[in-house]
Amino acid sequence: MRLQLRSPVCYNPIEAQKKEDFQDEWFYALEGEFIIEVGQERITLKPGDSLLAPRKAPHVWAYVGATRGRILIAFMPAGKDDVCN
Repeated sequence: MRLQLRSPVCYNPIEAQKKEDFQDEWFYALEGEFIIEVGQERITLKPGDSLLAPRKAPHVWAYVGATRGRILIAFMPAGKDDVCN
């Protein structure tokens, strides 16, 4: 089973995991509940939880909470991601 991202901020459905070749991605849940898949592992993030998706590791995330959700995503090294393009 794969997750599908449907974000109200920038609508871009993702039906398969993606892979960053040059950047690590760090996810930090601010509000709400998120599921993040990294490789074969599926993790639920609640407010205050964080997760690192290392470069070249396939990953995808989805908001699954019932209330407002906010997540902070940092890229290392800094650069541009294509989620909202």
